[in-house]
Amino acid sequence: MDTSLMAIRKEMADYLDNHPNTENAQVLRDLLASDNDLFARGDSSAHITASAWILNDEITHALLIEHGKYLTFCPPGGHIDPGETVMQACLREAMEEVGLVLLRLLGAKIFDVDIHRIPASVKKNEPEHWHIDVRYAVIADKNEKVKLNLEECRSYVWKALAEMLNGKDRSLSRLSGKTLALSL
Repeated sequence: MDTSLMAIRKEMADYLDNHPNTENAQVLRDLLASDNDLFARGDSSAHITASAWILNDEITHALLIEHGKYLTFCPPGGHIDPGETVMQACLREAMEEVGLVLLRLLGAKIFDVDIHRIPASVKKNEPEHWHIDVRYAVIADKNEKVKLNLEECRSYVWKALAEMLNGKDRSLSRLSGKTLALSL
């Protein structure tokens, strides 16, 4: 097995060991226990995606995009290209969706994993499936301007972490809580 695939399998298993209450964790455990391609789309029931949890320098706000298809606010992210690591995909997606390239990793480890259902798509010929969204926390350079990709995103907002902490979106609430815990 490819060493980069072995590394992500280990990193994901370590994440689950450290966060045993991850919602829908069994989906990830099943994927890791199989010989399936972690990133395969199409007929797979689950695959890993990557997102950037982009924070401002003061670590008080996060950059969220309004997803062009689902019309919800979320961190920029997407699918992993062949030959790419999850971290590389995270940074590439940030560049493609919001035009930011001067990003600093907050840490080299996975910051969060969100496991959620994606509806079936006739257009893409994909059945309903799970996205195991691996998120790395990054700090944006305060001098770099957002250049939104309007083909993928409808809008963006720098949203206060404190505002999202007890919001309706459990994923954003969890990310905000983890972030605020770091800065205490």
